[in-house]
Amino acid sequence: MPSDDAHAQRRLGVFLLFSAAVLQVVIIYLRTGHSYYFADDFLNFELFREAGFSKSYLLRDVFGQLIPGYRAVQALMFKAFGLNYFPALAIISALTVGSLLLIISIGLRIGASFPLVTAISLPLIFQLQMTDAQLWWSASLVSLPGLFAVVLGLWFLIGRDGRPGDDGARAAAVCFGAGLMMFSKVMFSGVIYFGILLFLRQRGHPVSALFRNAVATVRQLRFVILVAIGWSLVFYLVTGAPSGPKPPFGVVTEAIWKSISDGTLAAILGLGSHGALLLGNYQFTIAVSLIVFAAVVIATFRVAGACAAILWGCYGLYVVAAMGTIAITRAPHFGSDVGRSLRYNIENTTFLLLILLVAFAFRSSPDEVRSLGSRRAAIVGLVLAVLVSVNLQFQSRKVPDHWDVAAVRSYVDALSRSLAEMRGKENVAISDEPAPDHVVPGWMAPYNQYRLFMTLFPGSPPVVAADRATYRITQDGKIVPR
Repeated sequence: MPSDDAHAQRRLGVFLLFSAAVLQVVIIYLRTGHSYYFADDFLNFELFREAGFSKSYLLRDVFGQLIPGYRAVQALMFKAFGLNYFPALAIISALTVGSLLLIISIGLRIGASFPLVTAISLPLIFQLQMTDAQLWWSASLVSLPGLFAVVLGLWFLIGRDGRPGDDGARAAAVCFGAGLMMFSKVMFSGVIYFGILLFLRQRGHPVSALFRNAVATVRQLRFVILVAIGWSLVFYLVTGAPSGPKPPFGVVTEAIWKSISDGTLAAILGLGSHGALLLGNYQFTIAVSLIVFAAVVIATFRVAGACAAILWGCYGLYVVAAMGTIAITRAPHFGSDVGRSLRYNIENTTFLLLILLVAFAFRSSPDEVRSLGSRRAAIVGLVLAVLVSVNLQFQSRKVPDHWDVAAVRSYVDALSRSLAEMRGKENVAISDEPAPDHVVPGWMAPYNQYRLFMTLFPGSPPVVAADRATYRITQDGKIVPR
């Protein structure tokens, strides 16, 4: 039978998971509970109303991505709930909490101490990157399901005892494939899988065992690799060779640098363009962030030895590949600043904290634990994590809504009330004009026109040319006579 100590450890683990989940839900509600649909959300709903649940709809391009899962969920959400935002907020919360709990569970499985798991969990919960995506349903639906699927896959691969094995290989491949259906950037997360699994195999072994462990890791990932190859072939057959404008190489490298330095390393500390500027100087703030990162990397080498190079090498490859792809597809529209966009750096930040969790939980043998297990290191780690989290919460006020949420919500409410008042009236025809820019931006034409936007309101009157209309919609959403 399990010892009293084992029962105590289990109870503490359950308490940690429960506390983290509650805190995460509170942070999501405080920061994003007021949010609502906007721009891309309405556009995606209109595309579904226009094409139906068809092959052309599911395979429609999303910034150079083939992500039918994203399209399918958008369609199902609108079909089931219309413009009710609460289900969207519930899904956002469930995916965020799920990813957090899986990472905590991974830490506990590989033998990380409770102080270490707590110290890593706090910045995960308070990070600005996640908040930026949670404010916007379409951005959440790209990033959060893919991240959850990747972390769940890693949870299967590591196994119950924290030792990589074949038991979860097929389940991980299913998770990986599901993630690819939501976000193409998931493709590169296989590098993170490889780095963490190889590290867990190699720790405590001589360099001579590296090749053997690498081969064993590749074998464990064989189903994930097959899914990646298969999905790449499907992508090529459906979309053909990539086309469209490509940014200069210098723009791509600049976007990657901004992603690493500002969107990831500075932002996770609550510094940089999305947080505080030390001495009011951006360049100095970035330099300090890089120095802090270098110190943390050195600390992982002191704890895990040369094995830490496996983790950081794979992490670097992931960031360059993933953000390079984002830059190539987005920079032609948004420039190199796309690299510092918080919502595009969720995975970078989450995987960074995951790697720190794995590295500091290093065990070279069952009797020797080199981690944040000592009392002094635990206290220092927890104090730093609390300070960073407090700053992140303070700086979260600077993460702006992507639009005027209150105005959009007020507009939809007013329009819904006006439509209810129009029921039963005769000779009602609404003028086909552009919706206000804060609801559907003009660059999304023709989907900003009322003839398409009004399809989101079942039973609405016909929308006709202005010269035949009897009513028009005002800028605040009221239907009035022409």
